Amino acid sequence: MKLNLGCGGVYKKDYLNVDAFDSAVADRIMSAIDINLKDNSVEEIEASQLIEHLGFVSSLYALSECFRVLKPNGKLIIETPDINSSFEKYLLGDYKCRKNIISWIYGVDTPGMLHRFCFPDELLEETCKKIGFIEIKKEFIELDKYQPILRIICTKPTKYHSAQFITVYRKKLLQNKLINLKNQILSLEQESLIDFFSSKMSQLYENKDSSTLNEITIFGAVCSPKMTHIFLKTLIDKNVSNKKKIKCYLASIELLVSIDFPNILCSCLRVIPDMVGEQKLLFQTIVDMGKATAKNILNENNKSSSFEILSKTRNKVKQCDSIDFFSEKMLRCKANSFFQHGTKAFTLQRYDEAIDMFKFSISYYRNQILSYWNLGRLFALTNDLQQSKKYYDYALNILIRIDCKSNVDIKNKIENELNGRKVKKPKNPIISLNSIIES
Repeated sequence: MKLNLGCGGVYKKDYLNVDAFDSAVADRIMSAIDINLKDNSVEEIEASQLIEHLGFVSSLYALSECFRVLKPNGKLIIETPDINSSFEKYLLGDYKCRKNIISWIYGVDTPGMLHRFCFPDELLEETCKKIGFIEIKKEFIELDKYQPILRIICTKPTKYHSAQFITVYRKKLLQNKLINLKNQILSLEQESLIDFFSSKMSQLYENKDSSTLNEITIFGAVCSPKMTHIFLKTLIDKNVSNKKKIKCYLASIELLVSIDFPNILCSCLRVIPDMVGEQKLLFQTIVDMGKATAKNILNENNKSSSFEILSKTRNKVKQCDSIDFFSEKMLRCKANSFFQHGTKAFTLQRYDEAIDMFKFSISYYRNQILSYWNLGRLFALTNDLQQSKKYYDYALNILIRIDCKSNVDIKNKIENELNGRKVKKPKNPIISLNSIIES
């Protein structure tokens, strides 16, 4: 079988023509990120002018699906806009050239026709290697002077089992709705855990001892017990490593899933006092604590007592501690959300609410200088000069750690505000350091 993936209006004889939107010539309606075909069942896949419509993370899943369904030595042929040549032509061309090539870069505002992400050739080559493809060849084609094309031809290797496992795992993550492809920040953080799992697959297939399985389970439990749970189940389904040992680990992970372990870690991080400017140390402290707890849960002797302690801790978790993936970036996103609410409340002169929001912001991310600075302003406005000085001092403390050319100017502005609080009190929030530097 040969597959014409994302066929649009182009019908190819002797191919299964599939498309997610256009049913004009398609034999079947099918998404590129969820190919409804068996593993190792396709000899060749052509994906012409497809991946630029998917977005970066969705393209990873589409390429993963292509790898999964291809037979060993099967070929994947990708054609996509040559974005490097397109931009070069745009920058050097006249008005007519720019007008014609802009739609080649961005696509057309019609369902399924917008371009969400165009791959530079180096990145597409790197991504194909990451999925598991070999013998990657690049061609640069210009059938139309306004439509330069990048063609990639790559092969599924005969030794494919480790990479194939990850493609099956990706599919199960999507089926269980653990990956939200519309949230690229979250899905890229989840991708880091998939990369970690992938790096351990060859060791798992060797099955010499349980140390690798132990490492995977403990690290995965901290980041995402739900993703780790699916990973362990996939190991059992594909008969990888020691099935009896995996089932024991699976039972422990199910306990951590049941109590929303990342939320507990998030709550523990939030309630630790002080540590101004020490976000990396704070995060690593919680990660180490999480690993130690997961290790105790994995240990049959300590499972009951550890789980009982965690269950009690769970009762102290607030709704705001909910987190889909425990990582520094996701904590920073959570802090930024509270920061934005804080600036709105500050602007509307709801000072008590603003103070609460900025305090939540710094509880999740201790390096956010603007939250400390805004708290300094807010406490000055509410005439709590002692608290105001404390938060201005915190902002100065963090500034020392920031690599910024304008540190001296920012330091002077903070100190001027601190020293002039009794006379002139700033009545607006600071949204960004740029706004301060430019003022």
